Amino acid sequence: MKPRQLVRRVAICIGLLASPLARAQTQIEPLVINPGARSLALGGAFVAVADDATAAYANPSGLVQLLRPEISAEVRTWSDDREGAASDLSGIGFASFVLPRQEWSLAIYGQTLASLEYPGVLRSDGGEGVPLSSLTIANVGVSAAVRLNDALSVGAGIAVFGGNSIQFGVDFPSTPTVVSTDETSIEAGVIAGGLWSLSDAWALGASYRSGADFRFSSGRQATLPDVLAAGARWRSAGGHATVAVEVERLGGIDDRVRLHLG
Repeated sequence: MKPRQLVRRVAICIGLLASPLARAQTQIEPLVINPGARSLALGGAFVAVADDATAAYANPSGLVQLLRPEISAEVRTWSDDREGAASDLSGIGFASFVLPRQEWSLAIYGQTLASLEYPGVLRSDGGEGVPLSSLTIANVGVSAAVRLNDALSVGAGIAVFGGNSIQFGVDFPSTPTVVSTDETSIEAGVIAGGLWSLSDAWALGASYRSGADFRFSSGRQATLPDVLAAGARWRSAGGHATVAVEVERLGGIDDRVRLHLG
């Protein structure tokens, strides 16, 4: 195996280990990782790279690196097993379109951060069993970037987050009756970032994404944390190898710090 192929396979393995799946519990944490295969191969350390259409969400300042219009689409699978009721859904996890110009770029995107559905099960004695329920967290946004000079670019965007929770239950006053609760919550957020190319080999990047907090009357909660990230990227001559590192702080859940390397 060639050294370059080995490096790529190791990077992809690191990325797979670093990417969390959405968990559905009373407190649900949607998927919090930069989208895209390139980001995955770098273990999520993408803020200082940001050189494809997924930069619209990861770090919009990187959009000025694109030289021609680009479309990105990603399919994801959300899986969870809660109280014996399995959930396994697949769908479009991220899609974006970037329109680059000489000194600025504009992008639109949509993303599904969690998509979980649990089948209903009734007990054999006729009592209420595990209810059928579903939860979807998604967002749509617009991002733009401007090149300030040959080395520095900045970007910002606005996103609208939507959360939908559906709960089905069975009421047994005399005749079994199916009852349901369908709730939708919408919140707005912002994203901003910067990218500084120190040289052909080295670059620094930083970004901030505001989160959202969904609370439903059923008692279910879904928290999308604020994300503050900073990182560095090294690229070999000719671009045959890239190494990136990123420190990411998540707020709103337990205020934790994550390290990404790829």
